[in-house]
Amino acid sequence: MTRGKRTALITGAGKGIGAAIAAELRAAGCACTITGRSAERPEGLDGAIGYLPLDFLDPASRAAAIGHVETVLRPDILINNAGINLKGAMT
Repeated sequence: MTRGKRTALITGAGKGIGAAIAAELRAAGCACTITGRSAERPEGLDGAIGYLPLDFLDPASRAAAIGHVETVLRPDILINNAGINLKGAMT
């Protein structure tokens, strides 16, 4: 079975490695959506790349994003790039 364009979701891709991954996938012909903590679309983001606000620490934000992914986005490719920076001694 032949499918059309692949859809990719890249978490934590407002900048850095995630943004670079999204740009490469987009250049390869994928329809891309990225997530980021900001409610606002990142400045300079390619207009062809979708943006979904997602703060993993906020239960309401997680629920909204999951609902969107399950009903609208339905990605073929998922790249979990989001992370957190914990400062302090590791015990």
